[in-house]
Amino acid sequence: MKSAFKVEYEFDFFKAHQGSGSRLGPLILLKDFVKEVQLIEAHINEYDEYWKARELEAIVNLDKAYHPNPEEMVRHYNDHFSTTMLDGKGGEFYVVTDPIDNTADPKPGSLHHVVTKTGPLWITFKGSKTIKLEQELIVTSDKTIDAGGANVKICNGAGITFQFGKTVICHGLQIHHIILAKGGKIKDGENHLGL
Repeated sequence: MKSAFKVEYEFDFFKAHQGSGSRLGPLILLKDFVKEVQLIEAHINEYDEYWKARELEAIVNLDKAYHPNPEEMVRHYNDHFSTTMLDGKGGEFYVVTDPIDNTADPKPGSLHHVVTKTGPLWITFKGSKTIKLEQELIVTSDKTIDAGGANVKICNGAGITFQFGKTVICHGLQIHHIILAKGGKIKDGENHLGL
């Protein structure tokens, strides 16, 4: 059963468009609808042209900024950062290949193995990694930890400590969801274990 308003509305609509028996009313309605659709499409075309131009501009800028060697891409930061800082400049390169963390006896290829070494080092990562630290990662002086060429996360474990260290640069690391770790043996130098 239809409500009185709905019946009255339908009656008024048909009465207004039927006129004196001609089909002109529905044709006018159809013409208005087609005109509105064309106007909408015209505006969409303007937006499409705008976004297409933005896309082409972004591709050109990306081509200008692209550098095939990520080490060269960020090396100028170390060269111009300061004449008095050593950080990783002039040191050896080290590539982290192993995301497994062992604080008491870090294995070669792990982040814990390299950050406690003496002397300047530039540390990069081979591929994307998620590292869960068992104990805090104590970083010694003159280190550049550069995750710019990979998606490297340190999460769901202990954090990083710069204890008595100078000139440490971290670039591109994602550090989140850090929790307090229990105490224990922590390698805090190349030849030293701390408690």
